[in-house]
Amino acid sequence: MNMPPNAPPNSAPLKVVLRLAAAAVGLLGVSILGLMGYYQLNADAIDSELYLSRGTWNFHRGDYAQAIEALDQAVALNPANAPAYLIRGDTHLQLGEFRAAAADYTTLIDAGLVHEDIYTGRGQARLELGESAAAVADFTEALALNPYFAPAYYGRALAYEQAGDAESARGDYAAFLELYFVNDERRADARVRLNLLEGR
Repeated sequence: MNMPPNAPPNSAPLKVVLRLAAAAVGLLGVSILGLMGYYQLNADAIDSELYLSRGTWNFHRGDYAQAIEALDQAVALNPANAPAYLIRGDTHLQLGEFRAAAADYTTLIDAGLVHEDIYTGRGQARLELGESAAAVADFTEALALNPYFAPAYYGRALAYEQAGDAESARGDYAAFLELYFVNDERRADARVRLNLLEGR
């Protein structure tokens, strides 16, 4: 076979080798990009946990503005970070941002997470918004999950009272006082409200 005068020997096999090498490099590039994406996702999840820790720390020390800032970052980095939504909802409650609190608890409930703390938190937010029927429903859900969860009885009693259902409120205040033994403002308030409802 006649070859062009300047062609290197075995040029056809060389082209095959070069094409295979290029394909290998391409596959390697895709693999590297995939690994980078995997590690980036993991890095985001780790950073989200760090922001969650910072937000939780600030929440417990009463620095709610800093807590919200950190928890916003936690959720932005990992939208599936359920504890961040829960603590952020609790923080919004402390700040009087009741619609934002209800939204965070609703996000968890819509994701299929059911716990008495979540329903009680949303119930408290809805109670503060004057949505007494919705609040009663949330506190009732909390008690279905845990019939001995005293804060839900207290919250539902307040919601019943807000709705004008004195009889139901009396029953829940009495249940709360039977289950809750911490001498704090809630117990004192429940005792006063129950006495008033009973005409004492």
